[in-house]
Amino acid sequence: MKIIQLTAVEITLRAFLLPLVKDLCEQGHELHLACSDPGETLQNHPVVRQNNVQLHKVPIPRSMNPVLWLKGIGVLKALFREIQPDVVHTHTPVASFLGRFAAKKTRVPHILTTAHGFYFHEGMNPLVFRAISGMEKYFCKRYTDVLFTVNSEDHDYAVSHRFLPPDRIIPLPGVGIDTKERFNPERFTPERKHQFREKLSLSDDDPTLLFVGRLVQEKGVLDLVNAMQQVWESHPRLVCLFAGEALPSDRDQSVGLILAEFAEKHPKRVRLLGLRSDIPDLLSISNLLALPSYREGMPVAPLEALSMGVPVVGTRIRGLREEVEDGKTGYLVPVASPSQLAQAIMRVLSEAKAWSATCRQKAVQTFSTEPALQPQLAVYRSLK
Repeated sequence: MKIIQLTAVEITLRAFLLPLVKDLCEQGHELHLACSDPGETLQNHPVVRQNNVQLHKVPIPRSMNPVLWLKGIGVLKALFREIQPDVVHTHTPVASFLGRFAAKKTRVPHILTTAHGFYFHEGMNPLVFRAISGMEKYFCKRYTDVLFTVNSEDHDYAVSHRFLPPDRIIPLPGVGIDTKERFNPERFTPERKHQFREKLSLSDDDPTLLFVGRLVQEKGVLDLVNAMQQVWESHPRLVCLFAGEALPSDRDQSVGLILAEFAEKHPKRVRLLGLRSDIPDLLSISNLLALPSYREGMPVAPLEALSMGVPVVGTRIRGLREEVEDGKTGYLVPVASPSQLAQAIMRVLSEAKAWSATCRQKAVQTFSTEPALQPQLAVYRSLK
């Protein structure tokens, strides 16, 4: 079959979808990847190069601007008419709305979508929540053959509100983490960790806290900044590592500037690392991962941390509630609560060593690649 995987931005394809793409290619399917910014990193990825995967640039806005939506729909319809895919599989909210509509209008035989966390969430104004959830339900009923969900709360909501018949709403345990190779702590020897610490100007006995994600307010970055003064009072040698940047399309660009001032004020305690491809190495030297987000679907960074035996401090929100066992693999705190966040970080720093095996076991048993891929591959095998 000809299959198009559609997302808003390239990073979604690289971070979440390449294992699925690889397996589908190995089964003989022709794969096309479409997003608004396919760059050289994706073009040069071994999965793309070795399997002759085709890349397409399409304008997917990250806003509700109807003019931009119409433009995007027009480009997608033209692309679908040209390729004549058997399957369009959409990801991310706006790309899923535009892609499903365009696929239906061009009579694509099979339309699949993965909700990487429904756009509507518990922190929303109730009227906005109902409007967006109603829109998603309408698109599922009218423009979707199969809906995949990556957390149990979204699955239960979609089933109970009858987005589709239950057998067409398929739960996945996240997007799948490579616990065997990439995120396996056994691969990281003391010598490797020592050399990596030297690159970051860290001593072997400096405790480290890692944040991985977009540098925007909804990721709770400023709450983490505000929590650190309290943490440093009892753990003065703790070094904070921030891996990530705001995307050019993010409307919130102020957090990066505030974080730069924070790092300048605390040069020995803060490292701004930018976008990184060595997250396993960063996790191998980290005492904990912090993700105080305001909303998530099923965030990947905590699952990668757990796979490396690293406990997580996060917020008590959808997705994280499923990933972190409070008091066993980390702690969960209320959203926008810097003081409670600081207390949780200090507790983990005191207790974390005893949790490493439990964290690793949780990730391997529940969130590894195979349990996430097999339900999707089974759906693809069922398509005629």
